[in-house]
This record gives sequence, structure tokens and C-alpha cells, in this order.
Amino acid sequence: MNGDPVLVISASAKISSNRITEVLGGNISLWELTIDQCHNDFLKSRAQLSAFRKTMRKLLGRIADAHGQSTPLKIFPAMAVACAVELGRIRMPKADMPWIVYDQNNKVGMFVRALEIGGGHD
Repeated sequence: MNGDPVLVISASAKISSNRITEVLGGNISLWELTIDQCHNDFLKSRAQLSAFRKTMRKLLGRIADAHGQSTPLKIFPAMAVACAVELGRIRMPKADMPWIVYDQNNKVGMFVRALEIGGGHD
């Protein structure tokens, strides 16, 4: 696939693609996990959290297969804290792609690079 892999997680709010291209430009390969109706209170049960975890494991595997294990994955999340914790829990430091996590910064009015987690391929 062409372009840098970018994962958008739209759960508590919808993240439009123009917000991503404003930060990264247009040479991206956009992957998105979303729900029908994004809102702050979408997470209601442990079963939903378990489904999120399983879906994310599969999706991260597909992205790595398409782009390679050593390619950094840029992540733009809008999700519940419990989902963010689960996302971190499923990451395998020695096997997964490096992650670059972006966060919405309201002072500058856009997403900014917030966290980098290296991969085990260095």
C-alpha cells in the first residue's frame, strides 16, 4: 500500500480525514475503526470492550501485513479511556509496529504528535 499507515479510531467523536491530512499531508494510507453513532458514552459493557480488543488485534495485524512490521503506525484516537488502556494492553513491544500517537491540542486547534512507542525491530 502507498503512503504512511494512519489509524483513525472514531468512537467518542468522528474524526474527519481532512483533520488528518492537515497534519500529515495527503500521502497516507488511511485505516479507520468507527462505530455507527460516535459519542462520549458509547462504551456500556465489558463485552463491548472485549469486542474492541479483538477487533483491534485483527486490524493491527492487517495493517502490519500491508505496510510491514517496522513501519511506524500513526494513530489518531477519539475513544474512551478504557479503550485506550486496552489498546496499550494488546500491544506487543517486541513484535508490533512502532506507534506514533497524536492528540487533539485545542490550544493550536489541531492534532499534534503526543507519544512515540518504538518497535522491537530496531
